[in-house]
Amino acid sequence: MFGIALIVSLLAPFCYAFTTIYIKKSQVSAKPTALAGASQLTAGILMLPFIPLAPPEGTFTLTVIVSILCLSLLCSAVAYLLYYRLVVDVGPTRALMVTFLIPAFGMFWGFIFLDERITASMVAGCALIIAGTALVIRSPRRCLRPKTDRPAPAP
Repeated sequence: MFGIALIVSLLAPFCYAFTTIYIKKSQVSAKPTALAGASQLTAGILMLPFIPLAPPEGTFTLTVIVSILCLSLLCSAVAYLLYYRLVVDVGPTRALMVTFLIPAFGMFWGFIFLDERITASMVAGCALIIAGTALVIRSPRRCLRPKTDRPAPAP
């Protein structure tokens, strides 16, 4: 079972990255809302056959149903809308950078809400992630051309 979990854990980010780059390279003209909706709907359909493999352990109360709807609509749906808008606005490379910040925010929320400890190695790891993200999203330098004594050609 560990091997399957490992494969799926590696396959998910690969699909995430591949889809983002494919959308930008193929110049998909769909609106971000359509991309987000299709992505969520496809994921739901692909997961349907696996429902019998992990039946719920409790009953579905109104609280459970409302919680599931809030998590799916507010967290996943809104996040995908924002993400695909970013892909369109800033490109796939810069849009993917937001996913690198997830561990830092996870550490922060764990500290705030779950009383988890933050260690020096966690802070160092987050600093590396943030530094790497900053290097990728920074504006590229313009090539400096050597000055010549010749004037530029007339248009």
